Amino acid sequence: MTHCVSAPLAEHDLAETVGRWADRRPAVLVVDDAPEIRQLVRHRLRDTYRVVQAVDGQQALEQFGRQRVSVVLLDMNMPVLDGYATAAAIRRRADGADVPIVAVTGNEESESRERAVAAGCTMHLMKPVRLATLFSTVEAAMRHAASVPPDAATADVPLPT
Repeated sequence: MTHCVSAPLAEHDLAETVGRWADRRPAVLVVDDAPEIRQLVRHRLRDTYRVVQAVDGQQALEQFGRQRVSVVLLDMNMPVLDGYATAAAIRRRADGADVPIVAVTGNEESESRERAVAAGCTMHLMKPVRLATLFSTVEAAMRHAASVPPDAATADVPLPT
């Protein structure tokens, strides 16, 4: 059987596809409606990880469906689709059961943390987050994901906050 492209790919689609194939580093999906936060996080993580960005939960789900994501850094208060609904939607996907989701929020209330855990978040960070703390949290999430069998990934496992 011959495989062919029935329509030409847009230049940006081709570049994105080739880039994903060529870059085998683990992907971190950074979801935040604040562009300055996404850029700071991208700058800190880009030497070690492939950074994929989304401005809201809907875009995050689209990105998650397009590529293998190793960790999700998820702002909980966003327009269109908030972090709680986004985390729950990722967990409902077959390929989302074992992906660590780090809730990033400025809300200090324990109710916010409990809601994040109920939605499927495995770790929690408070804004403002020091970049060194963010990096060590992503590394811990990567180690956790590598050590947990897929069917046990959503169990209640205490992780550093």
